[in-house]
Amino acid sequence: MTSNIELRNSANTKLTYARAIINTILNSAILDNEDIENTLEAALKLIEKANDNVAQINIEVPNA
Repeated sequence: MTSNIELRNSANTKLTYARAIINTILNSAILDNEDIENTLEAALKLIEKANDNVAQINIEVPNA
């Protein structure tokens, strides 16, 4: 079983990569729509994987 820390770190890494991909598009002169679409698709997949990791994090609520 993956620990919460590992899941969080993995999600953070994926989000960092996705952010870098999106920033690369915004800062570049990519004019080919297909290249932009493929690159954004890669970023979206990373965001989805990060979301999956976050969803697996176990939140323990202490008894009140």
